[in-house]
Amino acid sequence: QAIDKLLTVCYDLVMAYTFRQKKERNQAIIDYAKSHPGYSLNEIAQFFNLSRQRIFYILKRERKSDGGFNNTATRI
Repeated sequence: QAIDKLLTVCYDLVMAYTFRQKKERNQAIIDYAKSHPGYSLNEIAQFFNLSRQRIFYILKRERKSDGGFNNTATRI
């Protein structure tokens, strides 16, 4: 049982760290897209070494929560 508790604690620590990393990465993607409004999703994806679909999902969530990018439009 002690090993199970230790594994749970370790898992929770790793996941919290990963969540912070993703949050920072996603914010960097959003900032990059805002400062490069003419860039396509593919161009942004290549820059961050992610898929176009992942970039689309991150920006879509931001647009929903932010109400858009102040009239900037990233090309698909």
